[in-house]
Amino acid sequence: MFSCTYCTKSVFGQTWRYKSAERVVAEIEKMVDYGFKEFHVVDDMFTTNKQRAKDICNMMIDKKIPIVYNLRNGIRVNSVDDELVKLLKESGCYRASFGIESGNQKVLNGILKGVKVEQVREAMKLFKQHSIERLGFFMFGLPDDTEQSMQETIDFALELDPEIAKASISTPFPGTP
Repeated sequence: MFSCTYCTKSVFGQTWRYKSAERVVAEIEKMVDYGFKEFHVVDDMFTTNKQRAKDICNMMIDKKIPIVYNLRNGIRVNSVDDELVKLLKESGCYRASFGIESGNQKVLNGILKGVKVEQVREAMKLFKQHSIERLGFFMFGLPDDTEQSMQETIDFALELDPEIAKASISTPFPGTP
């Protein structure tokens, strides 16, 4: 579906399979029945189909499901809008993680991330406006990285001011470009 050069398709493949919004909400309701008070969405594709994500949120709101959750895997900054962020908050989302990777557009283009630095700013601003904690994932040592571009990433992280910033050193995996 996406072609970031650091993701290994040999493990996850190229197709995206997902459960219907109804099934997801039914599973959340079952978790509440078992006594869960919180869950974490470990799905970096959760907001890829915005309508499905909105449907999940709307169903959770309509059913008044008493649970909070965290989008912890790193959603894409170009797959959110104000309406979705508002629904996420209203349905119980308290934190969202973003795969930002770099604050340098050339580096982002080189890893085929498919996002613009300005889209990162906008997404982070939306989540802050709706009082959802933001976790940013940053990578250092990407193929086009230089000392200057890594400093730009540090400066960008400081500008975005996420509640949590996680930096890692890029590690090439077998099967990745």
